[in-house]
Amino acid sequence: MGCPREPQLLEKCISRSVPVPTLRLLVELGWPVDCSNVTARVASGIYSGEYRTAVLEWLDELPPPPHQQQQNTK
Repeated sequence: MGCPREPQLLEKCISRSVPVPTLRLLVELGWPVDCSNVTARVASGIYSGEYRTAVLEWLDELPPPPHQQQQNTK
């Protein structure tokens, strides 16, 4: 399942590849964060120098956050 919301546990869950603030932000926004997926998708963008693009592409593939599913009309 997703990462725990507590920052300390979240940091342990992420692994050394993914920046804590980014994953924390995703969790706060309500995304169903899968740690292994975040590591694979986001970290690859960091190392290629296209971090922002990797995050945006990863977000595009996610379903809407739980609090937006009912009101999302896209």
